[in-house]
Amino acid sequence: SVSLDKESVVFGDSVLLTITARGISQAEPPQLPEIPDFEVRFAGSRQESFSSYTVAIQGRRVEQKTSGGGMMFDYEFIPKKKGVFNIPSFILTIAGRQYRTSEYSIEVVEANEAPEDIFLTFSADKNQVYLGEKILLTFKWYFNQNIQEYRINIPWLSGLKNFLVEDPQLDKSKRYQRLVINGNEEVIAEKKSEYYKGRQYAVVVFKKILTPMSTGEYTLEPAYLKCDAVTGYKRRQRDRFFNDFFGSDIDDFFGMGRKAITEAFSARSNSLSLMVRPLPEEGQPVSFSGAVGNFDFQVSVAPLKVKAGDPVTVTMKVSGHGNIEQIEIPQFPELPEFKGYEPETRVEAKQIGVESVGEKIFEKVLVPKKEGVYQIPPVSFSYFDSEKGRYQTITRGPFPVSVEKGLKPEKELTIVILPEGKEKKGEGIKFIKQDIRYIKTGLGVIRGEERLFYKSFVFWLWGFVPAPLIALGCFLFQRRKMRFKQDVGFARYRRAAKVASRELKSCEKLIKQVEPGNFYIEISKILNNYLADKLNCSTASMSVEVVDALRNKGIEEVVLKDVKDCYERCELVKFSKVTSNKQEMQRLLNTAKGLIAKLEKVL
Repeated sequence: SVSLDKESVVFGDSVLLTITARGISQAEPPQLPEIPDFEVRFAGSRQESFSSYTVAIQGRRVEQKTSGGGMMFDYEFIPKKKGVFNIPSFILTIAGRQYRTSEYSIEVVEANEAPEDIFLTFSADKNQVYLGEKILLTFKWYFNQNIQEYRINIPWLSGLKNFLVEDPQLDKSKRYQRLVINGNEEVIAEKKSEYYKGRQYAVVVFKKILTPMSTGEYTLEPAYLKCDAVTGYKRRQRDRFFNDFFGSDIDDFFGMGRKAITEAFSARSNSLSLMVRPLPEEGQPVSFSGAVGNFDFQVSVAPLKVKAGDPVTVTMKVSGHGNIEQIEIPQFPELPEFKGYEPETRVEAKQIGVESVGEKIFEKVLVPKKEGVYQIPPVSFSYFDSEKGRYQTITRGPFPVSVEKGLKPEKELTIVILPEGKEKKGEGIKFIKQDIRYIKTGLGVIRGEERLFYKSFVFWLWGFVPAPLIALGCFLFQRRKMRFKQDVGFARYRRAAKVASRELKSCEKLIKQVEPGNFYIEISKILNNYLADKLNCSTASMSVEVVDALRNKGIEEVVLKDVKDCYERCELVKFSKVTSNKQEMQRLLNTAKGLIAKLEKVL
């Protein structure tokens, strides 16, 4: 059966459609077709328990029967505009069987407009940006009267494409709380007092940082608010305030322990238009790798006088503000006179507004092979200055390095194999640094014929043990099954790795299709969901800051570093013509798989 919780709804609110399938204990949520004029979201499933009863005739038992039981699936229908709309009849498939629903009509009306003391605003620090340039979005909810119930819908926040969405760094001197949006999502918000057009309001504020991954024009739909505003009080009776977020001293101030009289209001914010411009192709340096902002570049080499075999460290430091986390190591030439090692990278930055301010340091170790005077050629770093609208290139070097003869030069082990009869002519095959595998001369321990297993005591013991073991196994299995149903946190914890592994396999399709944008978003989403399930918290609180939560659980610093590195690598999306290739995407996928395997051992 299919039912609606209401047939008339105010614009900005939603209708709950419930599908009930009786007589089944487990089933996957049915897929609904696209419904015109509505945005449809799956809101969860519930299970009804079965009941049993005995059929008796003239006092004699005839049979035992069961009734009830089944699954209920909830879907949220959010209207896109005002008017009278039909939900057409469609076919559902549940547990392998098909059902056809009835047609429903829903009226969407305009609610009482929010008074001047309840309204929403939605703003961006800039509406035109270059590819890779970050945008700071600010959502504000103003009110100066008591609120009893609320519901906020921000349609684009759940599935924004072509953007990376992240939370700004929190100011530790401020107090933050969680605000529920879109039914079950949570965001970190600040509650404060603010003046607007000469009036004082209580304001709920939260911010998001968007990093565009594709050029074009984008429109962010308005946010919707439905709330019950207090218009008066009656009877001196203490009333619980509507939720933890607003459950502070405001209730005492406005309510004074009296029962509130409420009236429903709705509000809608403005929409936002964003223009993402491509980085100019004209004048783009060869050394440019996606840095956008305003930076300085310094290079140092130490020591400049060494002995052969001793290390020389080349330190390249990029400092300034912009997308500093995404900056890649400047192009470094191959030096045949030196043996090079993979560079080490560290970031020392903090977030001020939308931008990261600080420095990123690359340290590359070179080991000279032999004595002589060599020159490390100039190193260049290029970035796009979004304020000036042009590319900038900074070049440092060259750097002379004097190499003296080492005390213990590296020796080469040479093994020469000469064919028979060629010893004096010096002809043969030459191998460098090869080990010799010797012929084994010992046979090891030789054992006699072992006793057949079916004649052993262990074999006959297993003939009697399985029965109680099977009974114990069934008991433990049923107990575990009930815990999965009753303890949501335990179920999330146990299924986290399996779900993450299945979703990581789906990322291989994105690698074959060479879709770096969707690939990086999917990897970050999988890691967020995995850690949220393991820690039994909302995915909205997942970010690099989760490292602190893992540290409190006693996770080793080596594993914490891997978590942070994986988050940072997910953000290393190239925002210029230089795009990620399949090898880089496959490397990140392998890193994510290895990280989850490590966390499974310690969480």
